[in-house]
Amino acid sequence: MSRFSFLKKSNKLRFRIKALESTNARLIEEKKALEILSSTDKLTGLYNRYKFEETFVYEKRQSNRYKTELCIVMMDIDNFKLVNDVYGHNEGDIFLQTISLELKKVFRDTDVIGRWGGEEFLILLPKTSIEDAYEITQRVRKQIEEKIFEHVGSKTASFGITKIHENDTLDIAIGRADKALYDVKEHGRNQVKIAMDDLQKK
Repeated sequence: MSRFSFLKKSNKLRFRIKALESTNARLIEEKKALEILSSTDKLTGLYNRYKFEETFVYEKRQSNRYKTELCIVMMDIDNFKLVNDVYGHNEGDIFLQTISLELKKVFRDTDVIGRWGGEEFLILLPKTSIEDAYEITQRVRKQIEEKIFEHVGSKTASFGITKIHENDTLDIAIGRADKALYDVKEHGRNQVKIAMDDLQKK
């Protein structure tokens, strides 16, 4: 084989390798984009139900293994239906996006924030006692209460908190947090309440 032919084949090989590398890099980026789409809520960019459930399993396993505390917060926007009824669904969507940004400002990077559905949010707090969870959640409640939202004005939110116990499933934990949240709704809204079971065990 002549030197010219060898160089020609070598150049073709390098070109093909570069083309394959470029295609592979593009496929990796597309895979990452698909993973983000499949794990996040389209409106808010927070974790969706599937990703939150998956993360809960991981964090609970870590909590059990290292004997660290883990808490969950259930949050509901007070009278959110009025926002949609008075200002329209588009403004309602913008409001939910703003609320999501407020949550990200207060909670830590290690906390897991998810949109559970409609105006309901779940926040998982690793390595956090029920007392600290209450304090952090009160800061969030106050921050929302004091903020004047564009077009919508003043709004409030209600919260139920529970500690994750060793044998809890996500459904069981949500059940306790939801009951605490219901009690808040029944007694004036715009409050934070710890689940009765957790108060009794303190």
